[in-house]
Formats: sequence, C-alpha cells, structure tokens
Amino acid sequence: MREAIIVCAQASDSRLYLRSLDALADIFCAVENYPALEETVRDALRLGAATANEDPQRMEQRLQRLATAQDRNGRFPDAMKTFDQAISLREKRHGEGHVETGNLLAEVGRICRARGVHAQAQAYLKRALRIHESACGADSPEALSDVQELAGSLEDCGDLDGAAAQYERALGLKLRKLGVGNIEEVAEMQYSLACLHIGWGRYSRARELLTECIGSFKRKGGPRLAMAHESLAHVEEREGRTSFALDELERATEVWERCDPPRLQDLARNLELRADLSDHLRLRVEANHLRKRARHTAAAAEDQAGGKQVPGDSA
Repeated sequence: MREAIIVCAQASDSRLYLRSLDALADIFCAVENYPALEETVRDALRLGAATANEDPQRMEQRLQRLATAQDRNGRFPDAMKTFDQAISLREKRHGEGHVETGNLLAEVGRICRARGVHAQAQAYLKRALRIHESACGADSPEALSDVQELAGSLEDCGDLDGAAAQYERALGLKLRKLGVGNIEEVAEMQYSLACLHIGWGRYSRARELLTECIGSFKRKGGPRLAMAHESLAHVEEREGRTSFALDELERATEVWERCDPPRLQDLARNLELRADLSDHLRLRVEANHLRKRARHTAAAAEDQAGGKQVPGDSA
C-alpha cells in the first residue's frame, strides 16, 4: 500500500492517493497499530477536506477512526472532540432525529461509559434514547438497549435511584413488547433486576420481583426456579425472617432434586444453607441431618464428576 501511495503521488492522482490512505488505515486498524493509524487518518482527513465533492460518509468514517486511535493512544479528551465532529457530520447527512444519528450517539455513549466518563455517557445515551424512542418506538430493541446502558452508567457512578428507575422502565417496556406469550423472557429480566435490588439492599422490591418470576418459572421448573427460591430465601434472611428463608430453601431443595440431569453440587450447597439456618433457629437435630445429607450428596457429585455410577442411578 505504501508503494501504491508513492505511485499515486508521482501520478498526481489525489483521489486514488486518498483511497490508498484509507486502505492503509484498514491495515493499521486490523493489526491495532494505533499510532500509525492516527497518522494515516490525519493525512487522509487533510487531503479529503481539500478534495472537491469528497464523500461525506468517508469523511465521517475517517473521523471515527481518528477518534478510536486517539482513545487507544491515551488521549480520550481529544477523541471525544473528534467523535463530536463525526456526530455533526452524521446529523448533516441524515438529520438530528434519524436512527443512524441515534446509533452513533449510543455507540459514543457506550465508549464513554467504558472509560468511566459517566456524565458524558449519560448525555449521549439520553440523546440516543430520545431519537430511538421517536424513530423506532419506546419498546424497540434500540430504545431498550439505550435504557439498559443508561441504567448501567447511573449504577456505575452510584446513582442507584436513577439506575433503578431506568431498569424498571426497561422491564416495563420489555413486558409491553413481549406480553404474556414470552413470559419466561420477562421473568429472566425480573430475576436479574431482583438481584440488582438485593445488591443495593432494596429487599422489598426484590421480594416483589422474585415472587413474580417464581410464578413464571414454575411452568417449567429447573435450575432457574431453584435459584429464584434461593434468592428469595436470601432476602428473607437479610430481613430477619429466618423461618420464611428456611421455607424458601426447602422449596429450592425440591426443585434441585427434580432436575434432569441431576444438579448434585447445587443440591449439596442448598442443604448446607438449610443446615446453617436450622442452626440459627436452634433446630440442632434437623441441622445435623441436613449436613449428613449434604456430605452424602457432595460425595455423590464427586463420583458423578469422576464418571463413577452414583448409587441408585441404575434404578
């Protein structure tokens, strides 16, 4: 490509010279040589600006590559200025409210979030969300993605109220879009949101979400249902309702026992948790019995992992 660039320069063919620079930039991008990429794209931008009727899409692509190179070369503030130039070009090409403009804003917002620059990330993501809601619909995949990224950024910077509001909004949009026909996917989202609320210490809302998703998971049972019962047990325990926690763990035990294929390690862990709570309630005999079952189940799990037949399997 360098030889091609020399030939183009000797022939005074500026357009072919420019295309050769773009192709060389492709190579530097592929091998992640960001210093060389930045230098090459700068040359292409200068030449493109001086070329009559140059394709604005190519100019925008060069700006995005320059911003990426500046970011990877440790100059994120410069990268953000360049990204803003690319956004301006896209707005001129498509319009401020176009989906493509929203897509670029969302991409830049995700980059800002990854770099920990949350004020800028949230500003870009909010702009992207407004565009995607207007152009694609409030329950569109684009809008849902924006909401989830925005919620994640708010959570990352410690705004738990803002994050919770956005996650709840995403859940509402998902429920409206999927309806009862895809209730299990909604239940998965409810469970994920419940786990976040548990991490934030918001047990009341976590309990509501877990109760709802358990009702959905019961249709098929399996590990998801067992995990939801155990999460609800954790909520009950943290709020001092130990007997209720023990009830939820027992329900989880029954689900783990019915799993096919067997989930013996999970069952053994569950039995240990029940034993600990039984000790807390001074149910010593029950606790000892559960620990004995847990040991036997853990040994069976090791045998199963080692390829040995677990007693009772032949039946």
